[in-house]
Amino acid sequence: MPIRPCDSMKNIILILLIPLLKFSANAENFVFTYEGQTLTYTVLSKEEKTVCTQGGYYSEDPEEEGMVSFNPGNNISGELIIPATVRDENNQTYTVTSIGNYSFMFNDITSVIIPESINMIDDWAFWGCSKLKSVSIGESVTKIGSHAFDGCSGLTSVFIPDSVTEICDCAFYDCTNLTTVNIPERVTEINSCAFKNCVKLSAAPLHDYITAIHDYAFADCSRLSSVSIPGGVTTIGEGAFLGCFRMTKVYYNTTNPVEGKKEIFLSVPSNTVLFVPEETIEQCKVISPWMHFNNIQAYEFPSDVKEIDTESGIIADEVYDIHGIKLENNIDNLSTGIYIIRQGNSITKIAVK
Repeated sequence: MPIRPCDSMKNIILILLIPLLKFSANAENFVFTYEGQTLTYTVLSKEEKTVCTQGGYYSEDPEEEGMVSFNPGNNISGELIIPATVRDENNQTYTVTSIGNYSFMFNDITSVIIPESINMIDDWAFWGCSKLKSVSIGESVTKIGSHAFDGCSGLTSVFIPDSVTEICDCAFYDCTNLTTVNIPERVTEINSCAFKNCVKLSAAPLHDYITAIHDYAFADCSRLSSVSIPGGVTTIGEGAFLGCFRMTKVYYNTTNPVEGKKEIFLSVPSNTVLFVPEETIEQCKVISPWMHFNNIQAYEFPSDVKEIDTESGIIADEVYDIHGIKLENNIDNLSTGIYIIRQGNSITKIAVK
């Protein structure tokens, strides 16, 4: 079993395996069938009548190196629809509030619908579900756990609802066909390896409220051609954009550039253009990692929102939504909302009426 380079928790998980099994043995479980699929649920609170989908575990054979035993909490194939409420053998109704650790790892699930009753997708919940092509996340989910969708190579796009406040380490690691994803405004940190090796990701949707981009967050996202780093970012971790060798433009709207290790942009071409406010150019020439770039240019960043209608005749070189997802290169078909457009070396935030 390959070890994730950013997964410092793996040894801890294995050390805690025996207590986990003991807990599972003492926990109260029951099965419930919904839409033709039978899942096992674990009672979280009898008083509050809450359950999670049963968690699983994996273990390594101490006598034979490389041998791993996988034990998901459930075994399901095809479309998975998780119900909001379930009933036990005594006909007691429980609310499903979370998806357990390792609950569906390596299942042959093709799609999943997560109800609004669920507030957390736990660690490793859908790890290795390589056939998973679509996921609908309920609007009460606040946390997507570590490695929750790690290795879900069939996913091409994910919409994360505004309720989410935390996307944990390696949440979408190795989603090698993921092309688009949004980051809700309540998420202020991109955690370590969150989107590492998403080799088809076309945009890093960093909104203005992001304050930290941690180690290897977008490492090996080799399809990224540009990134806009918000001025409020105070931390950029080691290797955050390592391996993004197709990067041609970096936009950084700040007058106080953050310092960091030179490896942040390792493998990004040094002739990639770094666009910054004019007064920031000289600082970036002597501060790591910005001194990595040998082509630093002044850029006029937007300071307010320009209100327009779709018949204004504006022609844009690039159009992005408010989350940084690149759209078609015209505004004619845009619905009402806030967008960002690029016209040459100028970026404008627009409100379409």
